[in-house]
Amino acid sequence: MSAPPILTALRDATRDLHDATEQHAYAAEIRERTLRPEQLTDLLQKQRRLHEYFDDCFAKSRHLLPAEHALLSLLKTRRAEWLPENDLPTISTEPYTSPAALTGALYVVLGSSMGSRMIAKQLARTPGLETMDFSFYERMGDVGGREWRVFLDFLKSAEWTEAEITEASAAARATFETFGRVFQKKTSSV
Repeated sequence: MSAPPILTALRDATRDLHDATEQHAYAAEIRERTLRPEQLTDLLQKQRRLHEYFDDCFAKSRHLLPAEHALLSLLKTRRAEWLPENDLPTISTEPYTSPAALTGALYVVLGSSMGSRMIAKQLARTPGLETMDFSFYERMGDVGGREWRVFLDFLKSAEWTEAEITEASAAARATFETFGRVFQKKTSSV
């Protein structure tokens, strides 16, 4: 079965931002197993900030989804609670204004968990991180595939207009830009 047109549009609209975000999220260091403890701490602090922000946005936007869809239960998950507290400033949140905008953001946030299992394995093999807690990536890896399948079911369950696809793509780009802004900032530990 081919991908729904909205999924293809979301991928095409965000490909450049996906690649750019990885450059700022220590992807090379993780892949090469050269990530230092202070970099992992920085990465986890940024993940906490991002997930606090998106957890709040999604909670404020649940009313935009069909009442019976399984995707609603995913929006109750507070991923930020899987990460240690930190003192980075919070990002103010606003609810999404349409199902299409929420869908674009979910595409990025839920899609980001798909590589978590690989990240956890790489971190476990990285010298110097033996005593570090990176269980966030293990947990995300455990739920990532299941959540993605629920999201794909949601995408397939609706007829998306060109206007909605355009709006979802714009929201996905904005979500990636939020990831990029957070990952580009240096914290005092790095």
